[in-house]
Amino acid sequence: MSFYWAAKLLHAPRLRHSGSLWRATLVAAPSVLALMIGLSRVADHWHHWEDVTVGSFIGTAMAYTMYRLRFPPIVEGAEPLAALQAAPGWAALKSRDRSADRLYDGEYPV
Repeated sequence: MSFYWAAKLLHAPRLRHSGSLWRATLVAAPSVLALMIGLSRVADHWHHWEDVTVGSFIGTAMAYTMYRLRFPPIVEGAEPLAALQAAPGWAALKSRDRSADRLYDGEYPV
């Protein structure tokens, strides 16, 4: 959810000149909640700290991967890739050099 909210709030035209503290709070809220749950598991001796740390890395990597399957990078926009493919300028966007994008394999998933 953090990736989705970050992209939506970054590209929202009406919110560009409003304060950024509430946006940062909203984007960080799911991660802070997950951190609190992980710390409570360690404090209650349900899990070792190594388990929680590795689980948070795996969870963050999977969340970003699943986000990128559906949406473009956060700095490029917040519209789903399927909506972008239906747009008139998709062919020009698709032919752009994407060598820096490590998750790009030649075709965008639908």
